[in-house]
Amino acid sequence: MALAIIGLTSMAVLGAFAGDLRTANAARTALEVSTLAQSRLARLELATRRELAALPDSLAHGTVPEFSDRYAWSASAVPVGTEPDLFELHVIITWPEGSTALTTRRFRPATLMARP
Repeated sequence: MALAIIGLTSMAVLGAFAGDLRTANAARTALEVSTLAQSRLARLELATRRELAALPDSLAHGTVPEFSDRYAWSASAVPVGTEPDLFELHVIITWPEGSTALTTRRFRPATLMARP
């Protein structure tokens, strides 16, 4: 009887521990993905109007070697409606268990030439 009680108690403790590990792993992934998405979006926000109009490969997609290429990202910049100077910026992060996306808008007016 005592052995059965010890066995049941051990199973409950191991189950709780496994649940904690799953939660910690999910939290770590969420933090990594959030940081990566914000970083890629920040890089797009620094892009020039010319880069936003035709994203170079280095801004459009890639993987993250620091995480053994576990995460891949893609980005796009799309002019908004009839506003040629307003761009909607999208970043999508994918990994084996899911994906997440961030979107924002940025105003990038055409450069005006100064008069001599």
